[in-house]
Amino acid sequence: MFRITPSRGRSGFTLIELLVVIAIIAILAAILFPVFAKAREKARQSSCLSNLKQLGLACLQYAQDYDECFPYYYHFAVAGYNDGLSANGISDYSGLLPYVKNLQIFGCPSLRPTPTYTYTSSGVVITTNYLFNYYIHLNGPPSYNAIGAITSPAQTVLMAEYRGYHSAFFGYAPPGTNWPLSYMPFSHNDGINIVYTDGHAKWESKGSFTTATSVFDQYGVRK
Repeated sequence: MFRITPSRGRSGFTLIELLVVIAIIAILAAILFPVFAKAREKARQSSCLSNLKQLGLACLQYAQDYDECFPYYYHFAVAGYNDGLSANGISDYSGLLPYVKNLQIFGCPSLRPTPTYTYTSSGVVITTNYLFNYYIHLNGPPSYNAIGAITSPAQTVLMAEYRGYHSAFFGYAPPGTNWPLSYMPFSHNDGINIVYTDGHAKWESKGSFTTATSVFDQYGVRK
């Protein structure tokens, strides 16, 4: 007698089934990856904002010790000197180190490596992308260096995210120009973090600087 063995059920997937699964995974990845990237950048934005908040408090502590004045614009060559923030000499940014004692807060986690700038007249190199509003540490009019000279502390920029320069400048750049926008990273969801002279820090959108109705004047004061 012949025995007929029942056929076993097939195992594995057909090519069509595999392609369908791959397509579904690709669609989910396309949807979720931008969400994850945005969430990660949001976390970096918060870390950067915390850095600026601490620097703002350090500036206010400095001002308490120095006749209510923020650090003036200065850079002195000193052979072999390097405090991790200023190399080849001392800069106004070095004045904040005794109040923070942490070099990491001078760099934004979204901008690696941390930008540097070399003062051509002294050779001093600073490594940070949090720069003073030029009119904060300027020793001359208009100057917001002295706390008493600032009429709107909650609207006057103290420090901001900036790169490749010695100070932060503001104001609307007309079409066809790149000053000062080329020095603003806008790496946090199309915006930058700023700390004001009253010590509060917040995120500002790129549109606050790039439109004809920019909310900041050239001195870094919110209109």
